[in-house]
Amino acid sequence: MKNRLTPKERGRKLSYKEQKELNRLPAKIDHLEAEQQALHETLANPASYRNGTDIPALNARLETMTADLETAYARWEGLEAIRLDAVNKR
Repeated sequence: MKNRLTPKERGRKLSYKEQKELNRLPAKIDHLEAEQQALHETLANPASYRNGTDIPALNARLETMTADLETAYARWEGLEAIRLDAVNKR
């Protein structure tokens, strides 16, 4: 998927803060994906339903985590597009 830059984003470099954020995003995404996988495994386990696990809370957390993951991916794509645009302008 090609990320479209706004006119304000074109032709600029990442700020120091944005570069640090871009560097940290892969680890954040890995952490979210691991936690998401663990929740999927818990929800797929029949014992979770028998031992009184709070299934609605787990489902709510899974929905929140999915939204957080989508936000992180979108931010990563946006920052990477700005970085690549600046590199290609050199």
